[in-house]
Amino acid sequence: TVHAAWRDDPHDTVWHHYTGADPTDVGEIPVPTDGVPAEMSIALLAPGGALLDQRGWSEQFGQPPSDESDLQGLATRWLAEGESATVEFKQGLNSDPARRSFAETIAAFANGIGGVILVGVTDDAQIVGYKTDKTADQITNIARNLVVEPVALQTHEITLGESYVQAVIVPSGDPYRKPYRCRDRV
Repeated sequence: TVHAAWRDDPHDTVWHHYTGADPTDVGEIPVPTDGVPAEMSIALLAPGGALLDQRGWSEQFGQPPSDESDLQGLATRWLAEGESATVEFKQGLNSDPARRSFAETIAAFANGIGGVILVGVTDDAQIVGYKTDKTADQITNIARNLVVEPVALQTHEITLGESYVQAVIVPSGDPYRKPYRCRDRV
């Protein structure tokens, strides 16, 4: 079941509430707001009431959501927020240590809840760009050759400023294939 609470203005004293059906039964569940609220909390509960996931934002904490289909907008947000448990920056993939570190991050994200790796960005969120003749093939080959158990990566080339950056989306791995490893390290 989805439970949502929101208020349109951070100074409102009245919170709006919504409870929706199980999203596995109907796909997306629209929450009847009048646009993007100033503050919102959404929780997904299992049939027994256990919390499966919770998301939210307010003026003090987090940011309102962006269009998930807009990778450029999301990348701008990730750069502003910095690296986290689900976002990693890699300057390039030109050396063996860089490729190994990239593969280790893929394995780590696949063992967890997934994540995104921005290739062409330094650890301090400076955009340096990264593009080769066959960047997507290079990324796929690194994952195939260095990560034990196949990972279904998605690679998207986006433009940030005047540079090309590779957004590598790593899904949470198949639980029956975990743990994912890189050179026998989990």
